[in-house]
Amino acid sequence: MDKQWSAAAHRIVDSSTTGSVVLIEHRRALAHNQEAYTYEIVHNSERLIRTLIPHINGSGVSLSPRNHGPSLARAIALLFETQDQRPILYVEGTELPLCWNRPRDWDKAYIKYEWGHLKSKNQNPSDEVGIADMALYSARCNRASNYITERWPYRKNKSLRGFGSARTRNMTDS
Repeated sequence: MDKQWSAAAHRIVDSSTTGSVVLIEHRRALAHNQEAYTYEIVHNSERLIRTLIPHINGSGVSLSPRNHGPSLARAIALLFETQDQRPILYVEGTELPLCWNRPRDWDKAYIKYEWGHLKSKNQNPSDEVGIADMALYSARCNRASNYITERWPYRKNKSLRGFGSARTRNMTDS
């Protein structure tokens, strides 16, 4: 195999002529990287802050990365801790991870997190959803399910430890 996972770069290094990484290689790299789920939170919180700001501002609060960056970084770290330092719909106990990145990010040996709602805005357009039910997802972990309750029974730790609104807690009480 011409593709190798580089711990230093947290990327899959390709020495073949094709230059492309296939899903199985991406999933293997995630499985072998001890920092696969924490790397972006620790080393790329600026991107997560930048992508969270529009969600916060859309809920009627005006924040900026410049003025609120440290507070938002701390909030992201606390949310991530609440999620057991994994994508929200992470399933444990499989040989290869069931959460992975978009195809354009398969060269990364870590999860590139995205923001999403526990109760999908697309599936519930009439519901008022704000930032209270935001969570950190992997691009391909959340797309298989319309509702968190469909995957929740498979989570290792079924408790959100106080995360989210009363509506969110009621949704996960099954």
